[in-house]
Amino acid sequence: MASNSMNIPGDIVHCIVEFLPSRKDVYRCTLVNHTFHDASIPLLYRTIDIRMPLVRRRGDQVHVLNPFDTIAQKPDYAQYVQQILHCARHCSIERLATLRLCHNLRSFSWTDSTSLGDADTVFGAYLDILQEIHIAELHVKISSGISERMLARLMQFRGLSSLGLTSSHLPRADLDAWGARVGPRLTALDFSISSEAGRRPQFLRHMTNLRSLRLDAPTSSIPAALSSLPHLTTLDVRYHAFVPTAAPPALPLARLQHLVVHVIQGVAGLWDWIAILAPYSCTLRNLTIHNRAPQGDGAVPLGSVRWLAQLHGGSLRQLFLYNLTVDSNGERVLFTAFRELRALSFMQQVHDLRTISDSVHFSRTLKTLMVQYPRGLLSNDSSGLNRIAERWMNRNGGSALTSVSFGPDILKGKWVYSEQRHQPVFEIHRDVDARSRWM
Repeated sequence: MASNSMNIPGDIVHCIVEFLPSRKDVYRCTLVNHTFHDASIPLLYRTIDIRMPLVRRRGDQVHVLNPFDTIAQKPDYAQYVQQILHCARHCSIERLATLRLCHNLRSFSWTDSTSLGDADTVFGAYLDILQEIHIAELHVKISSGISERMLARLMQFRGLSSLGLTSSHLPRADLDAWGARVGPRLTALDFSISSEAGRRPQFLRHMTNLRSLRLDAPTSSIPAALSSLPHLTTLDVRYHAFVPTAAPPALPLARLQHLVVHVIQGVAGLWDWIAILAPYSCTLRNLTIHNRAPQGDGAVPLGSVRWLAQLHGGSLRQLFLYNLTVDSNGERVLFTAFRELRALSFMQQVHDLRTISDSVHFSRTLKTLMVQYPRGLLSNDSSGLNRIAERWMNRNGGSALTSVSFGPDILKGKWVYSEQRHQPVFEIHRDVDARSRWM
């Protein structure tokens, strides 16, 4: 008997639509019938992204579709808007009245990659309305630098729990006084200002409730900053160089769970520095290191791998070492000593998949394995890679792996029902759509 979508209750339709991965699919659901329309519209307008407007062509005519125009025609839709992603290129004073209708708005992001002279004026008008609405999250990214006028306006903003400031330049200002005013309420801060990278972030001492921090500051200043942030669990920083001092550093109050490090000038001293940031046993859950240094040794010492396993082997679930090499002994530690590891990425010091084959079967929790390779190093023998991935994902051997990548080649394993065998079988296939996510 054919199913009738008219008979599905609206609350069930809402739960179904909420799991759709594509915004286009949610839009299509609004066209099915009244039940699907009413369940889909709140999800469709929950987040409005105006950075890349939709373009509709009809013959020789081109129409740029802006969600604000739809909300102006149907004001009831404004109540569903919780997040807006905006940019200076598509801003308009005429749409300010529509923004004021979004009284449930919580998060606003502004991106300005232009050099438009009136962008500050328009954004200032937006900020006035956002302050009236009492948004909780504000993220500003201005490539050419934040002007004195705009900085003064941003420093007056109150009531934020999450703030992001990304730019190449910031005028000189009393950041310590600003931190004292806004700090107590902030739980998340992204302060990525290129001109401030050499200054110590003294203002952080006022932000004692921070839980997430992304910062571009002197490497030596980060341990001291963590000593005043007792609730911090997520840290994203750049690493330039670190020379340990004779006196042992004070233990940080922060107990980091998620650490992302962008290596800019080589890995010398890196692991000593990480040991200072995360000295407490079984606290780190995710560690990601991006080695962006143009030169230098990108090898992870065996002793560092063993230290990481000894201290955080019982808690670490994701370990991504981008452009960092691990030798065969280090590989064995990675697959045997991290009891909770779910996802792993590294580069082999000696490009030989056999050394991984000797150790990978020891891991019983690993689901995603990414082996990094320089472009063109691997052979084009896709069937050979399939056979290797099939051995690593062998369910009879107790493997939990479902995704293996060799450089840009990503292989997925999944259970499918075999009509010939009349039972489920585990098959390996190449995941073309996932390739861009790991590149």
